[in-house]
Amino acid sequence: MRSAFNAAMSYNIRQAIKGEASDFEIDYPNVLVSKGPLPTSAILQTSISEGSLHVQWDATCEGKATLHDQVMILACNLEKKSVVYDLYTGKRGSLASQLQLPSQWQGDTVEVYIAFMSANDFNLVSYSQYAGRHRVGV
Repeated sequence: MRSAFNAAMSYNIRQAIKGEASDFEIDYPNVLVSKGPLPTSAILQTSISEGSLHVQWDATCEGKATLHDQVMILACNLEKKSVVYDLYTGKRGSLASQLQLPSQWQGDTVEVYIAFMSANDFNLVSYSQYAGRHRVGV
């Protein structure tokens, strides 16, 4: 049986790496940082202001999704080779959340992902969604 890490690496290598031989690159919209049966909510807007990443989503609650599900946000900074994330930035029902970005990231570009985690037992997660490439304001 494969570990969760090995399964994630296998998926991302097959789905999120493009190019040939010595000319590989990451296809960020196809990267998954979480994968599971919990339904997602559509991302409506993502922006950065005053050092914070702001994400808004719709109120869709299908299947096992509830308004109390936790929101997970992740930002990947390629220039700094660094990631910041928060597994508990708010509830699905709040329709918006934010993630504070390091002040050293000013002027850098970040790849952003959002996912949801079941409120009651934290056992279910959603597929992560790519929320775009954004420039951290100066």
